[in-house]
Amino acid sequence: MVKLAINDNTKSGKEVYVSIIGYQGDQWPTNADSVFSYMNADGSVNVCQSGQTFQDFSFNLKNMTSGISLPYFSSGRVTISFDKMITSPPILSGSQIINPSIVNTNDLNYHTIWNMMEFSNQLQPPTDTTVCNIDTTLVDAFSFPLKLTLVGGTYGTQTAGAMIASRDDLVSDFEKLPKVFTDQILYNTSGNFVRITSPTMGVTGGAVPFPSGYFDAYIESNWKQYSKAPALTFDIPGYETASPVSGTVNSSGVFVFTDAGGDTYNIAKPSTTDMLGCAGPFVAEGTGVHFLKDGIVKRIVAAALNRGVLQSGTGFCNSDIFYKNEPVNEYAKLVHKLSASGTNYAFPYDDVCTIYSSDIADGEPTSVTIDLETWT
Repeated sequence: MVKLAINDNTKSGKEVYVSIIGYQGDQWPTNADSVFSYMNADGSVNVCQSGQTFQDFSFNLKNMTSGISLPYFSSGRVTISFDKMITSPPILSGSQIINPSIVNTNDLNYHTIWNMMEFSNQLQPPTDTTVCNIDTTLVDAFSFPLKLTLVGGTYGTQTAGAMIASRDDLVSDFEKLPKVFTDQILYNTSGNFVRITSPTMGVTGGAVPFPSGYFDAYIESNWKQYSKAPALTFDIPGYETASPVSGTVNSSGVFVFTDAGGDTYNIAKPSTTDMLGCAGPFVAEGTGVHFLKDGIVKRIVAAALNRGVLQSGTGFCNSDIFYKNEPVNEYAKLVHKLSASGTNYAFPYDDVCTIYSSDIADGEPTSVTIDLETWT
């Protein structure tokens, strides 16, 4: 069993509410009949029923029993909110849960301050050993700092998500960003900071959408550079017999990479939305080993483009040269400046080079702690 603790270190004076929801079945990762279930404050687990709302799945942190265990969910979320519970319309069934949205202005939680930890906690056949994986992310938004700690027998004590300052100071830094990024800040009716939405999410909607063409000229300059010699060359990690790959942009605007075995990997010119979401032409294609290699090539290029180092042709894993050129993803740049050891995702492929991953796991887990860090 993996002990769970949630500590309110915010000194905010606000009520803290928790909901723990995920897929639960027979505790095995291959179970095909999983349904959404929720954990109560005393550690007991119930299946979500038609007609329930998120309030039925939530409890005040003050009522959480000490020493309870993280539930055996194959995919779960610990959602933490301040001043009010996460709410929702009545669910249709235990297999149709609607999580809160930060870009839907009609969402009942749009003005609620909330954050979450994602996790999987499963028994593995045939030994019934527990494997636990947890993460937090700033890919979507920043609302308040939380620190995750996973203690286990495989890797000892691991942490992720911690920030280097109080929430008040972090908010002050986000408020100093250029206007196109501060337009993504949401304040409640009392004028208090709720969250800043990342451009990755802001470009898909929200009250003030992030400009969909903001990085188009920057992307065009990258593609134009590699339409002529020299080609872009880098290794595909884990596939030594097929590395490196070398690529140029053809007359149709497609970045074509070729490995030592003659296999090709194509990336059409992305839009700003594609770049920020690492989507569209950055989605892996093919089957088998080609699919795996295609995904790696696309992740490397997408990350380098987001970090502002694609045109350098080198140093793709050298964080000292990230975000040096204009235009730059100011949100991602600041996230990493404010994160302890950089352990926070700021865009979907931010774990390329394994330098910014906020995903931690252990094959012999004993405890998970969520620390809500200071606000003042």
